[in-house]
Amino acid sequence: NKYIDALLNQNDKVVYRKVNELGMDYDAIGMQTLIILNELTTYSSGLAQMLVAYVNEGGSLFIIPPADEKHMATLNKFLVNYKTIQFAEKQKLSLRISDIDLRNPLFDGVFAKIPRNADMPLVNEYYRPQIQAVANGSALLKLNNGDALIWQNKLGKGNIQLIAQPIDERWGNLPAHALFVPLMINLSRGVAVKQQLYFTTGSQLNIELHSGIWLL
Repeated sequence: NKYIDALLNQNDKVVYRKVNELGMDYDAIGMQTLIILNELTTYSSGLAQMLVAYVNEGGSLFIIPPADEKHMATLNKFLVNYKTIQFAEKQKLSLRISDIDLRNPLFDGVFAKIPRNADMPLVNEYYRPQIQAVANGSALLKLNNGDALIWQNKLGKGNIQLIAQPIDERWGNLPAHALFVPLMINLSRGVAVKQQLYFTTGSQLNIELHSGIWLL
C-alpha cells in the first residue's frame, strides 16, 4: 500500500517489512507491535490460528478489506475468529467523518482541540459494518450517518482494528488527509500507546518509534 509505505518507510525507528504467509518468520511474530492485513483475498486456517494467538498474547492487528466486493464473504468468515464486526454490502455515499473517539489511547493527546468546523476526511465508498451480537468494542472514527469507519475491539491482551474501506483515495481522502499520520503512527505502537503528541494540521511530527511492523 503506497500510503502506508510512504509513511512507515521514512522512519528509521520502525522495522517495517512486507511479508507473505510462506515467508513469515513464525519465531519473530511476537516481536511485532502491529501486523497489517492489506486487502487479503484468502486466509489459511494456519494463518488465522497464528494471528488469533498473536492478538491474544498482546499483539495488534489492523485489517484492511479488499476493494473487490466478491472477496468480502471470505473476510467475514475470517473475522468470526475475532468476535468482532463483519461487513455488509458496499455503500456509495458522499459522507464525512464526524466523530473521533478522543478517549481512546490512539487519539488521547493527539489533538489539542478539534474546531467545530474542522475539515474532516471525506468518504465516497465503504463497506457498511454489521455489529454482531458477539462483538465488543467501539468506533474509533464514525461517519456522519452513524456508521463506523474504523472499529476497534479487544481480544485477550491485544487489539483488533478494522477499517471499512481500502486505504485508497478512490474510496475517500483519509490517506491524503492530515489525520492519517497520527492514526498510523499510534497504530504502529501497538497496544502500548504511551508517548503523547499534540497534532495540528500542518505541524511537523518528530516521533521516535521502536516498532516492528509486518504488512501482509
